[in-house]
Amino acid sequence: AMYEETMRTAREEVAAKEEEIAKLSEKMNSELEGTHNEAKTVEEDKSKDLVKATSAWENKKLAVASASKELEEAKAAVEESRNAVSDMEKNISNKLAAIQKAKDEAVNAEENLKKLQKEYQNLCAGISSEEGDEGRTLPDQISKAYSDANSADAKAKQAQMKIDHLTKSLQSVEKDMKKEESSAAKLSKKRDKTVEKVEGIRQKLSNVAFSSDDFNALENEKIDLENNVSTLQEKVDTLSAQLEGRLSFNYSDPVRGFDRSKVKGLVARLVDVKLPKHSTALEVVAGGKLYQVVVDEAATGKALLNNGKLQRRVTIIPLDKVMPKKVSSAACDKASSMAKDLNTTAQPAIELVGFDEEVRSAIEYVFGSTLVVDGMKAANSICDTTKTRTVTLDG
Repeated sequence: AMYEETMRTAREEVAAKEEEIAKLSEKMNSELEGTHNEAKTVEEDKSKDLVKATSAWENKKLAVASASKELEEAKAAVEESRNAVSDMEKNISNKLAAIQKAKDEAVNAEENLKKLQKEYQNLCAGISSEEGDEGRTLPDQISKAYSDANSADAKAKQAQMKIDHLTKSLQSVEKDMKKEESSAAKLSKKRDKTVEKVEGIRQKLSNVAFSSDDFNALENEKIDLENNVSTLQEKVDTLSAQLEGRLSFNYSDPVRGFDRSKVKGLVARLVDVKLPKHSTALEVVAGGKLYQVVVDEAATGKALLNNGKLQRRVTIIPLDKVMPKKVSSAACDKASSMAKDLNTTAQPAIELVGFDEEVRSAIEYVFGSTLVVDGMKAANSICDTTKTRTVTLDG
């Protein structure tokens, strides 16, 4: 009876554990498979949406790239969880196989016990049912029955020990499964946050007033403007090179030990335009005199022309011989008054440039006789009234 109770208890525990393992495995597989499929579907949809948004609106590249990165991390985490679950399922399968083996051994031990009990009863009745026992005495048969019973009892105890060991292993597996469930829950929360972020980005993108036609038109216009800028830049470079050539003045010393400070330079390099809006008018005022060379005295100019090995023809302005030109004070006052009445401005050109006092006479020679007037009508009126040369801001 004690053996029967032990075996019955073992069978019940094994059956309960098998049922519990089956339920846990089914629940685990169902939840993880559903979560994985849902996460995979959401990830694929969001990735497509993000790729479309990226190609449509370049300014959102960084935000979309960040969201894609988070999706990849979530995907990798889900894949890691799936692998962990797969390994756990294999472990559980191995444990179930071991439990099944123990169960089979327990069944065999039970059948052997029943057989021994039957033989024991036969022996008590003086009947031997084993082949080869014919002619044995009853004490011999009882002794053999006890020996077989002890052997069966030992096998039953071994089976029980295996069951206990497998039960502990099963408990460890259950703990591991709970940990994996917790990890899967964390991954699910992370996935939900990622989906929420992606949804927020999609909402922001949907609120942007974007038109692919307008974007393409602007892109084409940008390309055209870049091409135009490139062409204009080439022209500017060419003109700059030409201007630099005109503004250069190279010469050799006409005599040994020549003092180069006697040569002041081109007029264009001796003045600074105070306001850019006056540049055109001042260039017209000066005309070709902008490229004439200022020297300290006529002798210096003569030496340069004769022995300076000049590379091009130049006109020399000697400071000791040049005759400065000035607009009279009366003409300046009259022009200023008329300009004020006409709601405009009129100024002597020389007042619109900066220069060193050393070359004043040369600068007055170039700019001193002209008024710069803002407006054609005012310029004509002032010119007729003051008999002074006038130039508009537009030249």
